[in-house]
Amino acid sequence: MLFLEPNLSYQLNSSMLDGLAFSEPTAASGQLVVAGDMLDDLPAEILQSVATWLSERDANAMARASIHMWHVLDEYLYRRNIQLFDASCFHWAVENGRTSTAKKAIDAGADVNRGKDGINDRLPLILAAKYSQLPLMKLLLAIPGIDVNPRDSKGRTPLSWAAGIGCPDPISLLLASDGIHADAGDKGSRRPLWWAAALGRPTATRLGVLEKRKRHLQDQVAFEQSLACNIVRSNENVAMAALRRKKRHEAALEETVKNIKIVEEHIGSIQSVVTGMPTTSTVTKTPPVPAMDALETILCGATPWLDDEEEEALQQLKEEVERLWQEQQHVPNAKAENTVAEDTVDRVTASEERLGPYQPKAIPFSKDVSLHEVQDATIRTGNTSPGSDNITVKILKAAWHIIGEHVRRLYEGCLRLGKGLERLIARRLAWASIHYGVLQPQQAGALPKRSAVDLVAALVHDIEEAFARGQVATLVTMDIQGAFDTVLRNRLILRLRQQGWPEHLARWAGSFMSDRSACVRYQDITTPRSPLQCGLPQGSPVSPILFLLYTEPIYRLGNPKGRFGYADETGILCVGNSLETTADRASRYVSELVTWGAANGISFDPAKTEVMHFCRTKPKVSPPVFHDAHAEKWTAKAQAVAHHLRGLANTKHGPLPSAMRRAVRACVEPVLLHGAEAWYPGLSSPRWSQPTKDGSSGIQQLLRKMNKSLHNSMRAVLPVWRTTPIAALHRESGIPPIVQLLETRRLRFAARLKRLDETHPLAKRTLQPRPLTIHKSINQRPREAFRTRLRRSDQLLPRSTRPLLLPRRFDEHATPLQTASKDKSAEEFREWLRSTPPETLVVYSDGSLSTEKAAGYGYVIHRNGHTLTTGNGRLGPAEVFDAEAKGALEGLRAALNLPNPRRIVVCLDNLGVATCLRGMPADSSQEVFLEFQALATTHGAVEVRWIPGHTNIAGNEQADTLAKAATSMPEPADALPTLAHLRRTARQQSRDAFEAWWDASAPDQYKPLHLKPTTGCPPELELQRPLLHHLLAARSRHGDFADYHERFNHDDARLSCSCGRRKEPSHLFYCRKILPRHRMRLAPSPTAAVNRAIGRDFDKFVKLAKASSFFEWACSRH
Repeated sequence: MLFLEPNLSYQLNSSMLDGLAFSEPTAASGQLVVAGDMLDDLPAEILQSVATWLSERDANAMARASIHMWHVLDEYLYRRNIQLFDASCFHWAVENGRTSTAKKAIDAGADVNRGKDGINDRLPLILAAKYSQLPLMKLLLAIPGIDVNPRDSKGRTPLSWAAGIGCPDPISLLLASDGIHADAGDKGSRRPLWWAAALGRPTATRLGVLEKRKRHLQDQVAFEQSLACNIVRSNENVAMAALRRKKRHEAALEETVKNIKIVEEHIGSIQSVVTGMPTTSTVTKTPPVPAMDALETILCGATPWLDDEEEEALQQLKEEVERLWQEQQHVPNAKAENTVAEDTVDRVTASEERLGPYQPKAIPFSKDVSLHEVQDATIRTGNTSPGSDNITVKILKAAWHIIGEHVRRLYEGCLRLGKGLERLIARRLAWASIHYGVLQPQQAGALPKRSAVDLVAALVHDIEEAFARGQVATLVTMDIQGAFDTVLRNRLILRLRQQGWPEHLARWAGSFMSDRSACVRYQDITTPRSPLQCGLPQGSPVSPILFLLYTEPIYRLGNPKGRFGYADETGILCVGNSLETTADRASRYVSELVTWGAANGISFDPAKTEVMHFCRTKPKVSPPVFHDAHAEKWTAKAQAVAHHLRGLANTKHGPLPSAMRRAVRACVEPVLLHGAEAWYPGLSSPRWSQPTKDGSSGIQQLLRKMNKSLHNSMRAVLPVWRTTPIAALHRESGIPPIVQLLETRRLRFAARLKRLDETHPLAKRTLQPRPLTIHKSINQRPREAFRTRLRRSDQLLPRSTRPLLLPRRFDEHATPLQTASKDKSAEEFREWLRSTPPETLVVYSDGSLSTEKAAGYGYVIHRNGHTLTTGNGRLGPAEVFDAEAKGALEGLRAALNLPNPRRIVVCLDNLGVATCLRGMPADSSQEVFLEFQALATTHGAVEVRWIPGHTNIAGNEQADTLAKAATSMPEPADALPTLAHLRRTARQQSRDAFEAWWDASAPDQYKPLHLKPTTGCPPELELQRPLLHHLLAARSRHGDFADYHERFNHDDARLSCSCGRRKEPSHLFYCRKILPRHRMRLAPSPTAAVNRAIGRDFDKFVKLAKASSFFEWACSRH
């Protein structure tokens, strides 16, 4: 007899199994390797003896080693699992819908009437009904002796769970089984039909309405009782009135309870008609009441205590039951056929709304949630207001290393859990809505790269094109009244299903809108919560995108190309040859919209409805329209803010000038330039009649008003006197003139236009129209297309490759790129390099940018410390960021072309590029990042590692040398500029324009100082206001000086210093009252030294003034 030791040595290479699913081995299955490879030749009895000594996991892996072992051990392992592990494989198969595994377990002797671990909540039939596993239910119900009416800890049966989920096939299957109790109630006396009613099925009764009224009356009785007890001593009359109201509420409560019992008694009769199945009441002492009589009893008895909506609901129920009854009796009825043909009901209320049929379009929406995605949605946001638990974002960040995985599991399994999950779903919904074309392209709000300014720019473009064709336009803007508050739960679920979203997302949206309540809080007093029947919460991150999906059909009505929408605002643009034509067309579209709104429970606010007519010439029937009214309105707002800021400081007191400048840049400039991307045409614009010739845009008057607000803002920043030259204010504050600001905003808008995806409404409008066909027989040149302000802005920068709109990507399994300082990271990398297996390919890549702005890349591939291959190349107009990405891609390509590439590690010293290679690609060089990720995914064993640059790492230094050498190569002929290059070009053009303006406009007293302007914060603004005032006065010569006072006839001014000499800008450097140890050496010449001290080397001026206290005691103003 052959005896095998229990510690039989073997090597396993099996994957972790999601459960005990025994199936035939495949090519992907692990192999069991034994010395001599003789296990397949052993008899079945010996193999089963070996399996008895192995653990469950190892025995399972042994069975999957070969076909022979699987046939030998399959049935044995099922029996072993049933005996030793309480048939866990059977319960796992039921929970996961594995019918074949469940059948094998049943054949092996699994008890179908026993729950997992002996728990009734996990009985097989209950689990199958709970998860709607129809094949498993058929398998279980076909087994003789199975209990078809088991109960869980709450008393619910499989039929109760199936009715609560609302899937018709499991319900029909259970009702067709022998011995089923169709009206078995749970511990709360709720029958299956009640659970169907909770879901809102069309054949459900209004039992929930009565239960709600019962709870409300109970609360009222308790409230009146408490009021009477608390106020009886102070006001007996009020207490008596409260007791009388309590008695009335008690009487109404008693009547409501009685009516609830009536409804419950007749539910069985109604169910017998709907399902055609007998109820248990047929075998009890009381015969069932006929269904029609039961309905009439309910309907007649409901009159005193049901409102119109509930009466209509019961009437609909009666018609539904009558239709089903007639179908069973094969009696044709036109009314029933019409009822079946209706998709939705006419009455749309929050409590009575039918879901109706839908045709899903299968939009993919994953249920899986990664840890990095949860982290991005939860703690990488602003410190928003906490919820009822008072847990802020800062607290979540501090505890994330402990709670992160638990939060991820909650988000993956829960239907509703705070703003983090809502923000995560909102981001997914927004991207999918654009990618799959669910929303109309001209809808904006809560969508990536879509804004209200974009819609206005698109609208202005369409109107200008109409003007160029000699047409007129009419715009109607309407506001949805109530907006979020009017969203109906079932209507939203229906909309999501019609749009093709998966069922689990529609259910999540329904849960999100369920069980909502509102209360009013004033100081420490909070009113009782009142339940809300409809509406989306205002502060939720997911509410805006759900509202857009809810109102999406508005933009599919007539003239979809002329419809614009932002949140609850909608606009309709009509273009025609006359105002009468466009007005008539707009009236029809408005009537259509109002009709649709009435059918869907949406109303529009008449007070916010506006109609605007646009034409090139002044209409005869309406007053003139001032197109700069918008800019003037926002200019006035900016002026008010500037006046406020100016009142906070003067030349001696107030905040630091740098802080005031930040306030101006944050509070004044955005208001002043609001919407400039859409309305600013430039200083010149083409003529309507001759598009090839430019003329004045006619906005000089508006620019003067905007300049006034900007001047007040600069005076709030700088501690200067009112007569200081305006040009000096621009230089000293670092704020360019208004024209420069508008052109800068225009350049930024042009750079943004380049990074929009193809489906963006502005991207389509920037395309040049097709040239007109030239007929040689007609001696006339074709008219050129009009260059709208949108196309003129787009032409400020050259063409580039448009990026794709991608969903957020996260590298779940990657390690952090940087965990230590630069020097320590270099040392860690060297240690890692020494421990790397010799067959590993290490790719070093780098990018470089020459002084002539030429970008190049280089890479070198090492194996075991030896160089295998190198390469470099030149890019077109690009930045170091793009060169680094290109170098990594070319290095990976070269490594994959080497013989037998196994593990490849790409090392680069740019942290941003490394992050994009592993996760979310940047817009610039997006195609490079996507190709790198595709190659890495195809090969599999590719890693990206960050290394610190210029730390004497041999491979990195080689790649850097190659990249610098590549910058001298010829530029590719067909290369397009990258988005990073275009952004840098836009910034550089703005700086160059400011410098050119300063060179031409600098005051004479500033020219010897050789000061350069900057669009950033000048370093002088970090000085205290009194000291900065004296410095700026010395530069501009507008200050407490003798020449200044004499020029402006200041008779009461003090013209001389305490030393007796006249006050001058340079007197600080010559005053005899300054001690010798504080004086500054005036070399190489006094004039040059003084100009340098009050100019670029102003630190010397500051040091001298502080050390000598010159302006406090030696040369004071008074």
